[in-house]
Order: sequence, then structure tokens, then C-alpha cells
Amino acid sequence: MRFASPLFVPELTSFLERLEQKGFTLTGGLQPPTPPNSFSASYEISDQIATKDNIIVDFDNSKQILGVQVMKTDQVVELFSEVKDLFLTDNQGLKGRIWFYELQASYRFHSKGSALRQISRSAEEAKLVNDASEIFGRKVGARGIFMSSVNIEPNTENYFDLNIISDINNSSLYDIIIIYRDESEDSVYSVAKSLSSKVKSFISSIEEL
Repeated sequence: MRFASPLFVPELTSFLERLEQKGFTLTGGLQPPTPPNSFSASYEISDQIATKDNIIVDFDNSKQILGVQVMKTDQVVELFSEVKDLFLTDNQGLKGRIWFYELQASYRFHSKGSALRQISRSAEEAKLVNDASEIFGRKVGARGIFMSSVNIEPNTENYFDLNIISDINNSSLYDIIIIYRDESEDSVYSVAKSLSSKVKSFISSIEEL
């Protein structure tokens, strides 16, 4: 969850205390705020402020982002909702300044055969691939598929990014990275709840090529 500019200094002392009361261990990773900066297709976790089991809570003062990291996407909605409510308890004025919500997820799947071959097959008719083969004198194919929202810049509040690539050390593995960003909390939550099944369906489509 990212807040809109200008730079703010939220009430964090009570937030950290509430996290402790919920069983989190504080990490002391919070950094002083710096002027707001731009963002690209995704943000990188920088200020990890609390942990519990396999859950990480971060608050980035520079990018004005509150986030959680979990191992399973079906856990993220409940856990993030809890952390967000704890944060907003003493920061009620920020409710109207939530810019967007963003879901980032990564998966790894085993191919029935060769993930590299299946990905390459999906792009073998592309003119650019054929042109590259002719120009460089080597038969080439795709090792990855990179897709994003049509005609939407990655630094906007409603954006989707889907990357699938074969593992460089094991050609039978697919690595999938997804970014889903929207101004609507409900929209992001809905995607999070069904994302695993959607990714499986997408992999099945590639396997059937």
C-alpha cells in the first residue's frame, strides 16, 4: 500500500507497540524519511520493521509504502488487512491519502517436459524472433515471456506485469513473477485470493502449446 505525496511523518511508536502485542519481533530497521521518489514496475523492500514466523512487515519512509511479505498468497489478504488496521489506528488522517495497493508474487513450477522449449515455442512465429535469427546468424527463440498492461506506463496506479522465464540452471522449471497494482483495495484482494489458480491455468496453457 502506497500513500500519495507530500512526504508525511506518521505515528509509528504506537504502531510498533501494537505489532509487538500481536507477537511480532521488532527489527529496528526503520529509516528516517527522505524526499519522495518515483517508482518503477515494482518496489523493493528496504525497511523491515517487524517479523513473526515467516511474516515480514516493512514500512518504507522514502517511498511511503506499508507492506507485508508472506510465503503464500492465500495468507496475504488477512495478514495485510490486520497490519493496515494497526497502522491506521493512530494515523486516521492517512486513510484518504492511500494512492494504490500492490500485490507482488513469485512462483516456481515444474514443466512436464522442457519449460525452455515450451516458452520458445510460444514465440517462434513472432516476426521479431525471426528477424533476430536472420540478422545475427543464429537461430534464436524466447527464454522468457514478458507481458504488461497495454499502453499503460509502469509508474501509474493501475498496472499489471506478468513475467515467465525458464530457470537458467534447470530448463524444466518455470519462474513466474507477477505485479498487480490498483487503486481499489477490493480489486487487489480479489486477485490475491485466486492468483495461485490463475497462474496454474496459465502454465497449463503454455504446456498445451
